[in-house]
Amino acid sequence: MNPQIASIVDALKRIKTPDAAHLFLLHSLEHFFSDDALEVAINHSLELALKFPFWRSNFSELSHALLKVTDDMPDFDLSENLSSTIHESAEWQFFEIQNSKDFYQIANQNLKFETHAKCRILPDSTSRMIGLLLDPSGGLEIQAFCRFAYISKGKLKLISDGTKSVYTPDLTPSAKTHFIALNENSITKIHLGDLSYYQTFKGYLLTPQSRKDIEQKNPFSDSSGVDGSGVVVVSAFKKLERFFIDRRTDPYYQSLIGNIEKATSALQSETIHRAQATAIYEYSRKIYEDIFPDDKLIVLLLKGLSSELERSWKNEQERKNQQISRPVRGGQSPQV
Repeated sequence: MNPQIASIVDALKRIKTPDAAHLFLLHSLEHFFSDDALEVAINHSLELALKFPFWRSNFSELSHALLKVTDDMPDFDLSENLSSTIHESAEWQFFEIQNSKDFYQIANQNLKFETHAKCRILPDSTSRMIGLLLDPSGGLEIQAFCRFAYISKGKLKLISDGTKSVYTPDLTPSAKTHFIALNENSITKIHLGDLSYYQTFKGYLLTPQSRKDIEQKNPFSDSSGVDGSGVVVVSAFKKLERFFIDRRTDPYYQSLIGNIEKATSALQSETIHRAQATAIYEYSRKIYEDIFPDDKLIVLLLKGLSSELERSWKNEQERKNQQISRPVRGGQSPQV
């Protein structure tokens, strides 16, 4: 951790009755930007707050709390530039971008101006844009923006939803820390390295949830063995990857296709229980809706599995009807 940031974190932890601003600053600086340079960490922390509706309505509380904490710290001086930025942030103006075309153009201009890198903007939904940035080495950085912006020093800046993920030139997740926005009020920190884990932070306080250890070996290749919050994290990760990973070589996608095909074949040969095949169908359909909503092959395979499920149900009903109507002792039909 950067020693300057560590000093601020320690000061925040010593506050006996911390308010919402203190807690947000503590969690964002300690868990999100602890290794950055002080000015970068402070700027990123303030910008991260803007993704939350609560802080867009109460933003001056953050800047005032940060100034008060640092003013009360002995032998700690903010640079003139950083102090000016914090003071000025209390006057930022926020607004929602209503028009989808404007949303795209602002995202594209922001990314090119801020990074000066080769980049591409892709619409993820009506409320989010995905930015793909190619670095000189061939690696890829992913950012995402929500439909809000602010004006700072006469410049219009789009607000990030907290997502930032980095990939190597061969398009595998780098051994670094990734941040994935799960929704408007949750962000997951994913660290890949010798000790890999993910941890979700919820609400405008960025309240840390329990940490989950994961395997380093391609942890997002599929979701087998992952349940609960892990499925949500994998799904959020794959939603980003669909924009640049070739599905023909994506283990996650190929695993999904294989599971649907195996379930369909097993139903045809009657080597699988219908309940198990139904569970595979429902799970696969959810992945299709959440991650691959434009995939025609999955639609085709799901239709085939659905037809086999219907055929299996009809066959089962026929067998039951035959058992009921089968004659019993003396050739008499059973009493109903």
